[in-house]
Amino acid sequence: MARGWLAWKVCAAMVLLGAMATAHGAAEAPQPTIADQVGLLRLLGAGLLGALLVKLLEIGYQEVRRGSERRRTARRFVDEHLDPVLKAADELVGKLRSLAMADFKTLRARHGSHDRNHDLVDVLYLVARLWASLELFRGGGQTVSVVRDKRGKRLAAFADCLESRRVRIVRRSSQRAVAELALVPAEAGVEVIRFVDFVRRFEEDAEAKRWLAPVERVLGRMEHTANRQRLLRYGIVVHAMIDTLDPDHEVSRHRLSYPEKLSYKSWNEMERRVFRVYLKFVKGTRKYLGPPKRRPQGGSRRL
Repeated sequence: MARGWLAWKVCAAMVLLGAMATAHGAAEAPQPTIADQVGLLRLLGAGLLGALLVKLLEIGYQEVRRGSERRRTARRFVDEHLDPVLKAADELVGKLRSLAMADFKTLRARHGSHDRNHDLVDVLYLVARLWASLELFRGGGQTVSVVRDKRGKRLAAFADCLESRRVRIVRRSSQRAVAELALVPAEAGVEVIRFVDFVRRFEEDAEAKRWLAPVERVLGRMEHTANRQRLLRYGIVVHAMIDTLDPDHEVSRHRLSYPEKLSYKSWNEMERRVFRVYLKFVKGTRKYLGPPKRRPQGGSRRL
């Protein structure tokens, strides 16, 4: 900005000096002709136009520089937060596929009390860890324009999709409360809670139990078809997020999906509404969904 003001001052001084010289010379020199006046006006116009162009170029340069800096800031921010999200998502997808291939038998209420159900605690922790990683990304993204980075824009789209009504496991408020419970103070700010500390809080902390209860009710009652399908749909979105944001699997593992486990209704929900509305940029959706499902005999035509 200082260089711009300096250019304007120099231009103004030149115009003033020119006017003074013209006035001084007018007393001693013959009256200027019309051609001389036109030439002077052209000279003054050229000076003003030059100063204006300098100012516009400076403004343009500053805008380009700020835009470049915002992109670099967004890229650094995404680099910092993407790996933790992918690692948490990768572990959750691996666990969910293992449980899905066994029809979630260990996550059914009749298989014993929760304090002996290690799979339930494992999934609770992995879900909380993923939500906490996404919360760190979302919170930091309020001060950074993450959409300037392609990966950041897509990660934000996945985060929104995972909280959407058709995909989420529990209400958005419950999800964010669990994420906050899974974040603990650290030297550099906050970090995701360790597994042992999470289990202790889950078993002993009344407030933690209260916020985890909605998630526990869904995950611990897999005998209900609706709960199974909800968890399967959620896992598919997380799996697609990994493959989209880490296509070369530098951070995550290359994992198989479980398309044969989806119901007709779930298949249509994912194909027609999730991948065609929220996640239109995801390629190769048949990997997660499998071939189109046939409508059940005598079933309703409403999805």
